Amino acid sequence: VMDVGGVRVGFFALMGANELTTAKPPEGIEFRSQDVISTAQRIVPELRKQAEVVVLLSQMSPQETDDLLRKVSGIDAALYGRNPGWKERAEKVGTTITQQTGLRGQYAGQLVLIVDPEGRIADWGSRNFAFDAKIPENPEIAAAVKVVDSQARELLKSETNRKSS
Repeated sequence: VMDVGGVRVGFFALMGANELTTAKPPEGIEFRSQDVISTAQRIVPELRKQAEVVVLLSQMSPQETDDLLRKVSGIDAALYGRNPGWKERAEKVGTTITQQTGLRGQYAGQLVLIVDPEGRIADWGSRNFAFDAKIPENPEIAAAVKVVDSQARELLKSETNRKSS
């Protein structure tokens, strides 16, 4: 739960079980999956007690996300992350405002929620814009990406060495 402009916003993320089928966990780590619908039905009421706005960060297919939004009430907005379609503007699935920004990180989305004094969403707007030369690189993010890339190369190198010995 974060304070965003004086509004308490509760974020939660879900990923589909299919995401785990190709991921190899590090040694000593075990992946387990739970049903996303029942998980959301447990999490959303708890977030609702702490936040005026509840936002789902979905790493499920658009179809799975839409299905969840039709079955679980109380989610105000959903941001699609796994193979989202490109939608010029946010739409609603049931009562939830949804934002899809397209594949491969070529676009960024901006979703603006206008929240009234009672904590209800009174209005909203959105846009998607292409990442291009007009958007300058953020030096902090570029440095963080270099660190993660370096760590990934080191892990791959140590795994390759371990397998060959």
